[in-house]
Amino acid sequence: MKKDSIFLIAVFLYLVATGFYFWKVVKPQPEIIRNLDYEIRIKSEKLLSAQILAENLSGVTDLLRSNFASSLADSTAQTASIPFLSLLTEQMEVLGITLVSLRPEELRQEAQILKIPYEINMLATYEQLGQFLALLERSSRLIEVGEFTIHNRLGTGRQFDIAGKPDQHEMSLRLNVLTLLKRGSEVETRAH
Repeated sequence: MKKDSIFLIAVFLYLVATGFYFWKVVKPQPEIIRNLDYEIRIKSEKLLSAQILAENLSGVTDLLRSNFASSLADSTAQTASIPFLSLLTEQMEVLGITLVSLRPEELRQEAQILKIPYEINMLATYEQLGQFLALLERSSRLIEVGEFTIHNRLGTGRQFDIAGKPDQHEMSLRLNVLTLLKRGSEVETRAH
């Protein structure tokens, strides 16, 4: 009987210890794992956001660098900039647009932004115009389309002396190439 009671006490202690181990160690494990999985997911989202920001920031840095002028002598601040004009004519050539005229106008300054306006007359289809504007949008320069006009030929005769393909229309575009000015720059002090 003494052996039986010792055995029963040992079994009881074993069951209590096993229950305690289960309730305090085994049962909380899924909860801890869920919490750790949640933390890992949050940290992964933050890492992904940081990677996207880092990638975009390098693009923004390149965009700012190619549109920043510290003086009037910078090529980005000059009217009729050869690199910009070459970019325009190359894109028009690739798209099959007929350039009739390209005229730079007097540059203007608004706050810390220098606007270099261009008036472009061309012969293009609607699709070519759309593709041209999309190429300008993806350009490394900041370009603002001020206005565009599509001249139809119904009863008005021709606006331009150059004839294009039958499906091309006479179009006029006013673009502003934007250049960011450094504070205290030569350009800024001349304007004030």
